[in-house]
Amino acid sequence: MMKTKIVCMGDSITEGFGVGEQESYPYRLGVLLGEEYEVVNKGVCCCTAMNLELDGQVMGFPYVRQERYREALAEKGDIYVLLLGTNDAQDGKDDVEDYTNPLCNMISRKAEFVSCYQNIIDSVREAAPNAAIYIGIPAPIQKCIWRKHQERYLQELMPFFAEILAANPDIRKIDIHAAFEKLDKEKVSTLYQEDGLHPNPTGLQLIADTVYRALKVKNLSRAQFKKARDFMYHYAQDIDLAMFQYYFEEKPKSEVIEILEKYQNEDGGFGTLDYDFIFTDSCLKQTESACRYIFALDIPDTHPMIPRLMKYIISNYNEITGEWDNLTMPAVNDFPHAPWWEHTEEETFIPKDYSDLIAHYNPNTNSALAGMVVKYSRYVPNGLVRHIQKIVVDKINGSDDFFQYGMMSDVYFVNALKDEKLKNELLQKLMSSGKLISLLDDDWGTESAYKLCHWIDTPNHPYYKLYQDDVDNNHTFIIEAQNEDGSWSPSWSWGEPEVWEKVEQRIKGMLTMRFLWSLEKFHRCDK
Repeated sequence: MMKTKIVCMGDSITEGFGVGEQESYPYRLGVLLGEEYEVVNKGVCCCTAMNLELDGQVMGFPYVRQERYREALAEKGDIYVLLLGTNDAQDGKDDVEDYTNPLCNMISRKAEFVSCYQNIIDSVREAAPNAAIYIGIPAPIQKCIWRKHQERYLQELMPFFAEILAANPDIRKIDIHAAFEKLDKEKVSTLYQEDGLHPNPTGLQLIADTVYRALKVKNLSRAQFKKARDFMYHYAQDIDLAMFQYYFEEKPKSEVIEILEKYQNEDGGFGTLDYDFIFTDSCLKQTESACRYIFALDIPDTHPMIPRLMKYIISNYNEITGEWDNLTMPAVNDFPHAPWWEHTEEETFIPKDYSDLIAHYNPNTNSALAGMVVKYSRYVPNGLVRHIQKIVVDKINGSDDFFQYGMMSDVYFVNALKDEKLKNELLQKLMSSGKLISLLDDDWGTESAYKLCHWIDTPNHPYYKLYQDDVDNNHTFIIEAQNEDGSWSPSWSWGEPEVWEKVEQRIKGMLTMRFLWSLEKFHRCDK
């Protein structure tokens, strides 16, 4: 059986400085990949990506001048993993503060990093034309015992890594730096040897795990991301484009909030933001859609939008039923709308007692609005906050069966809670059964994918490990379901074709923004 050959090129972090051979990341990667793969370690301690001279003398320890570099090219591997740059992030200052070695001052020549790295890439392509190439972004530099190594210098190289990747769209990024940085600082410090530069066996295992996932798990490619970005700029509603820019392009939160505020009416409610009906006046369903943006932006309660919003929400609450009774308005029927949002006048249900109220309570939308009450409780009488919170908590605790739309709203409510103990207890009730996926539609589609992206929204979610296979498969589905124009289409439709065509474009923008955000959170998006 022909094995897939992976050649790991790099510095001491690849070679395995300070650890045994079987603790190096290439060896651990081989264990993860199994017998169908051969992993070759061609790391060289102390080497740099830059190949430079100063006054006729070689600067640093260029990787391309080492015998193992030539051996790596001669391997003609199927996959090459390049992990260089740590030793390029040094200023030549030795342990003695007043001593400097200009031949080690690599960062002073950082402008040449791109061309030197590109030469390595070009050499790999020439030696193995059909090989897949991956570039690793180096692990963070801790408080290193060698003063010349600095994380701030590594940060100065980050734009150059981005430039290299942009110039080579066929190359995939392995963001090892992000894999370390997403952990708590105290946790990260336990992943290094005493020098603060080289990962210990646990840190090297994390690198192996990160490389393994990059090799085995499909990511949204940079070409796919570019298509999605182009779609957002051409077709998305302004608030969804602003959210995309906030997540990916450092758009100030204040500017996104300004755009959202345009959708708030004089009565404090919102219009136009629900994608299944076109209605500019306020109604509770449109307002719940606004709340999703408010949750995502974590808008402070001091913003003038919030007291107006809370006044609207509370004025429409029915303490007797424990719900917001009319989610739509009669006028909705005069505008294009999905049949499930047809407004009908129904007699208000009056519960006989509290048990009857809980039995009748519908979490869909109600729990999300309750989450707003909890989040912005300073604008709500304390007794009413306790009343509304108790109803949702008792409904969750008293239920054995949950439904997908109610679960969406329950998750917003739980995330708004300030009591961490209560939050954990409710999450356990909602998600620990392992049956979360069974709530989704039998016919998997973008609607189900959208819901799961809300339920398990970050890798740090306490129940991600339980549902990891489902979440990972969901992201693979999303990546493969992208349209040719870069968008994602809803798996539902309604209305006449000319109406649906306009509505669908808005929904595509919302789905595209949300899916990109989820893929980015889970490191499944190459940019």
